[in-house]
Amino acid sequence: MSKHRIVIIDDDFCYLEMIKLVLESAGYEVCIATTSFEAHQYVYGERKPSLIIIDVMMPIWSGSQTATMIRNNEHSKTIPILYLSGKPADVLQSLVEESGVNGYLVKPATPQKIIEKVSSMLQ
Repeated sequence: MSKHRIVIIDDDFCYLEMIKLVLESAGYEVCIATTSFEAHQYVYGERKPSLIIIDVMMPIWSGSQTATMIRNNEHSKTIPILYLSGKPADVLQSLVEESGVNGYLVKPATPQKIIEKVSSMLQ
């Protein structure tokens, strides 16, 4: 059985690398991108990801715009999406409800919280 593949899109390279290390240490295959355009190859490639984690506040295309694009594409519309942001939980919950993504993580998240959330999203 292959590993779950997770795509993370975040313009904060340090945080991106930290989450990558945490998830790889938990046994996940992780692909990282600093823009939605860069993530395109991972989201729409031959092997679909099991989960996409998107920073809400991104340059060029926001996390919400990226999530909408993913949801509107036949190839990717069923992939679970998790928002990642330093915004307050109530704001993130509203964004989740508006955009139809599956959940959120508040930055900064501890390694344990990241693994718990990702595990619950993949069950």
